[in-house]
Amino acid sequence: IRVAVASSDLTRWEDPRTILPLEENGPGSAAPKVLSGRLIVAAGGEWILPFCRDASPLTRAKWPTEERAAACGARSPPLDQATSGCGVLVSMDTGATWQARAVPALSAAKSAAAGAGGPNGGPISTQLGDASVVEVGTGGLLLLLKSRTGGHVYQSLSSSLGARWTSPRPIGALPNPDAKVHSFRLQPAG
Repeated sequence: IRVAVASSDLTRWEDPRTILPLEENGPGSAAPKVLSGRLIVAAGGEWILPFCRDASPLTRAKWPTEERAAACGARSPPLDQATSGCGVLVSMDTGATWQARAVPALSAAKSAAAGAGGPNGGPISTQLGDASVVEVGTGGLLLLLKSRTGGHVYQSLSSSLGARWTSPRPIGALPNPDAKVHSFRLQPAG
């Protein structure tokens, strides 16, 4: 993920710089990153940008079923927790430096939330992604995720600006037809 900042009069741009490299955990750890939500500025001035990354070639290829993927010779390796999942990029210094803070239990939640329904009655992947974030309270974050196969919007909460997260879980009766989720905080008038 690269960033470029405009001058205050919007007439010049600085050279782009990398804030989250493709191989963030060393050589051979390449994982595509996706930014789908908007940047928010928290009450304390922190810049928070939701992102997702997925090292699974199967999800990048978007095979409709495991059986179709297998018929074409594709294999779905297990998701690497270090290079898969969603979370937020946080800058404490108005974009000069960034830190990735991932939702730690995302891979486990994919399988647990899906339940039976996959090949031979086993779990299926819920494929959570396209994160959107909103500040709740002071230092609290709500991360909303779409599910391509689970049929619901999922949520994960943090009370530490993304340093720790709850396991993603579906939001009750809020269905999702594989559409991006966008969130924003309403400010009281006056």
